Amino acid sequence: MRATLLMLGLAAALTTAPAAAMMLPVPLDKAARGADAVVHARVLDKLSALDPQTRLIHTDVTLEVLETWKGALTKDSRITVRVMGGIVGDLGMRQEHEPSFDIAEECVLFLEARGAAPWRVHALEQGKFNVKSGIAQDLSGQRLMLSDFKTSVARFLRAPGN
Repeated sequence: MRATLLMLGLAAALTTAPAAAMMLPVPLDKAARGADAVVHARVLDKLSALDPQTRLIHTDVTLEVLETWKGALTKDSRITVRVMGGIVGDLGMRQEHEPSFDIAEECVLFLEARGAAPWRVHALEQGKFNVKSGIAQDLSGQRLMLSDFKTSVARFLRAPGN
């Protein structure tokens, strides 16, 4: 069974490689407009599981909403975000461009609603900004004061066409 899971993981990695090579940067204004919700949140827990039908691993991340910048989520509410990949027992899977989360970390997330299913991160890893000491940081390492970041997102959402 372990060999079968390894082969499925390799097959998934090989079939997603061309798409990953073509991933284009998502400008902040488009990320803000395209997301169903934007929140500043803290990671409370994460739980990985093996899907019995697809035999792929996913991780459900539980977060506490600290502040909502877009959408109807309320402060102190708990949400679940699902990312592909994780570790179950001695089996691990990593999906390229999926964001990763650490317990107790703070982040700003651009989220997509999936009906009754857990939220997904809009624009994959480009939709997650780590927050430390009031500073948000993107994938490239670019830093911005959290208050300035929030103001920029609000300005994009107020722009004509929204």
